[in-house]
Amino acid sequence: DEIEAQIKAYYEVLQDQKGVGMNGPLVDAEGYPRADVDIYQVRTARHNIICLQNDHRALMQQVEQGLHQLHAREKEKRDRDEAEAHAEAQSQALPQPFARVNAVSPGSPASFSGLQA
Repeated sequence: DEIEAQIKAYYEVLQDQKGVGMNGPLVDAEGYPRADVDIYQVRTARHNIICLQNDHRALMQQVEQGLHQLHAREKEKRDRDEAEAHAEAQSQALPQPFARVNAVSPGSPASFSGLQA
């Protein structure tokens, strides 16, 4: 937020200089420096804006990388937990069967649910 506030302040400086902005000409039609703007102040503000934008971009890239790392760690932890839960479920002994299905009648509820003999 501090960087963005500084950038905004420098843009206001440019607006105060007859709205010259980042790309407005600093010379008149004949090639002489404009008398209605403070050339030094405009060039300094433009330079500072560019530097701050680069700093802001680098900071945002660091934040993005941090978020990617955070989500990767969380995904890795979740996958590990799921694998452990799956392994634990597989290692549990199944109870002894209490019935054996020898036949499934067509049209029966067992047949509709996909039970096969």
